[in-house]
Amino acid sequence: METSLSSLATAPRRTRTTNCIGCITAVIAALGLGACGGDPRGHHRAHRPGQDEAAATDAAPITGTAKLKLNDMDVHDVPITCTQGAQEDCNGVDDNCDGQIDEGCGYANGPLQITMAWNTQADIDLFVTDPTGETISNQHRRSASGGELDHDARGGCRTTDKPNQIENAVWKARPPKGTYQVGVHYWGECSDGGTTTVSVTVSAFGKVLSTSNTTVEPGERRSMLSVSVE
Repeated sequence: METSLSSLATAPRRTRTTNCIGCITAVIAALGLGACGGDPRGHHRAHRPGQDEAAATDAAPITGTAKLKLNDMDVHDVPITCTQGAQEDCNGVDDNCDGQIDEGCGYANGPLQITMAWNTQADIDLFVTDPTGETISNQHRRSASGGELDHDARGGCRTTDKPNQIENAVWKARPPKGTYQVGVHYWGECSDGGTTTVSVTVSAFGKVLSTSNTTVEPGERRSMLSVSVE
């Protein structure tokens, strides 16, 4: 606090203290606060036990293991190629070798991410069934287990989605243990359909497990792969 020159003559001299005299320690203890400490501005800071520990826990990475199995003889693994430090092309794969798919492309990454891409203007739909039997898709975007289809494309042949040939399913928190079934459906040819190549890339706990390709025809459904999470 500053005192004007004109008030110095009349105002009684005050002495500022910066120690803890006057702190009511019993009340502080009852509130669960730590020792009170002063600073030159007369402010006191209190520490709540466990606060820093909780923050450290929140920042810890989500860990786990996952295995992938192809479900159909017409589904094939393709070599995973990436370049350290490359820019993500929003193409449904991990371009920069960081274990995440298309970060910065407008849809989410997480400890389980399943991203589908395709090579025509057809409307292809992604389906992911979680260990409880609940399926997320463009018709049911969120599951009770925390899964979300957060990017849908070409729904009803619309052309406004960017990117326009990507669908993304993600668990932003730790996915429940169990098996996740991944399938695709060729909903409609739209303006440029025909035989379409579909790629599904799976990232789990910061590692890309696989990029798998298949071809589908109009109206066809295919079970692509399963992911077992531990």
